[in-house]
Amino acid sequence: MEALKGIRIVDLTVMQLGPIGTRMLADLGAEVVHIENRETGDMSRGLRYLSGIPAQLAEGRSLVWEVCNANKKSLTVDLKKPEGRQLLLQLASQADAFVHNLRPRAVEALGLSYDDVKAVNPQIVYVAGSGYGSRGPERDFPAYDYLGQARSGFMTSVGPPGAPPTQTNTGIADQIGGIMLSYATLLGLLVRARSGRGQYLEVSHLGSMMWLQMVAIAAAAVLGRELPRLSPDDAASPLWNHYECADGKWIAFAVLQSDRYWPVFCRAIGREDLLDDPRFRDSDSRRANRRELIGTLQQVFRSRTRDEWLQTIRSAPGGDDLPVDRVQTVSDLLNDPQVWANDYLVEYDHPFLGRRVIMPGFPIFLSETPAEPRGPAPEFGQHTEEVLQEWLGYGWQRIEELRQKGVI
Repeated sequence: MEALKGIRIVDLTVMQLGPIGTRMLADLGAEVVHIENRETGDMSRGLRYLSGIPAQLAEGRSLVWEVCNANKKSLTVDLKKPEGRQLLLQLASQADAFVHNLRPRAVEALGLSYDDVKAVNPQIVYVAGSGYGSRGPERDFPAYDYLGQARSGFMTSVGPPGAPPTQTNTGIADQIGGIMLSYATLLGLLVRARSGRGQYLEVSHLGSMMWLQMVAIAAAAVLGRELPRLSPDDAASPLWNHYECADGKWIAFAVLQSDRYWPVFCRAIGREDLLDDPRFRDSDSRRANRRELIGTLQQVFRSRTRDEWLQTIRSAPGGDDLPVDRVQTVSDLLNDPQVWANDYLVEYDHPFLGRRVIMPGFPIFLSETPAEPRGPAPEFGQHTEEVLQEWLGYGWQRIEELRQKGVI
């Protein structure tokens, strides 16, 4: 049984923040109907490049579209036509949730605000995603992932000291915003199941990215100091750092209890002499003399390859309890046995691309109601007739009338 089987969701989202959230719900079995402009489709269908590299797949399909909209249905409609708006409200009347990530003024102009949808479905779970939230003077400002990273302080937290603001190319603001959007939808559905009441819920790039950095923001607010950017040459703790090995690959340590593990660490790397060095006798001493210790450790790790070090450390007495791991590239994950053992990647035959593909799996393991991330994103308007028939009971004559009028 699928966890969300029987749940119907009208998905008026675009690009990534919204679609990634509703895609998570589709993977859990919800029937997610992605609403697309009948002329242009979702913007992500036309994305040809991703961080400067070609991102189009066979048959003109876009990687971003494929990743963010798998397992959904596609319905095309012209919402600027009165009959198009009415059609969408009819769908909303049959739905459990209505989700969008349009700017507040845009959704209001379409006549699809919470009050509009609630009027036809008082129990609707209405979830809105935006850049900055629905209140305040900047509620209608446009926003994409890059601005979510910029406005939230994230870009001045990553990267080495003194570097200009630094972005990640992983779409992190869109991803965490999408996860929060999924979370909000599930929360709304849970409350409705318990109380029978629908409600309005919203998430934003700004709010989601701030929550992602909640400890850092609390430090600034409570301690009056921002957490500093760190460099591997001047890490606050030499045992909470990463080092380059002989093959140019990196090894990372996350030893929070450094006094406890210092003897294990020194013996594992064959430097028992460091135990007798008064500069490094305890965590305070190691912090005070961190640059000297980091320089010494860097020389040590450059004497062997990364895999040799991992084998040496983990086979040493107590080494299997030492928090140490490899620094990987994204491409390394494709051949990581631990990833495949947990289905964090899945491989399947793609019906439209005509070949087997590898895609991210679902990040949550459910023993009784497993998610199913193996599925294609829909063709443009692929399910328009199907949804109108099954949700609204439309016959072919009515569907053809709407098509002739340019509504669908």
